[in-house]
Amino acid sequence: DQEFVQSGDQLPYLIYSEKTHPLTNSRAKWNWDYLSNEIISAYPGPEFDLLSLDQKLQLENQEFTISQLKNGMAVQLKELLPNQLGSIYTAPVFPGTVQLTHGGKIICLLQDAQVTGGYPRILQIHEDDLKIIAQKKPNQKIRFQLITS
Repeated sequence: DQEFVQSGDQLPYLIYSEKTHPLTNSRAKWNWDYLSNEIISAYPGPEFDLLSLDQKLQLENQEFTISQLKNGMAVQLKELLPNQLGSIYTAPVFPGTVQLTHGGKIICLLQDAQVTGGYPRILQIHEDDLKIIAQKKPNQKIRFQLITS
């Protein structure tokens, strides 16, 4: 005899406790604190040194906003970083590569990113912080923190 979910039914779910779940003999513990972090650690990218000192300082000191242009491949930031950089020869990119277009758009590549690109690679997001930026929603803020050693 089958039972179907009806309007108004309440479905229980496992909440973390010290007790193990009777069917799986496991405990569920979710720590989502990292999602509230606005700091994104990043290494200088291969073309970072092509930026002026002012542009480097802007990258490190400015708060950036996640735009609506976001999917599994990349997230674009709303703020622009004006520059005189041109395109580069096609070069490898990885999840976490931060590209800068000649129009000043900042594009952070995510897990499903392409494997090559033609925009200067100004930063490389630390792998531990890639999950943070990937989970950010439009209009949330981030700040880059440069890893120099």
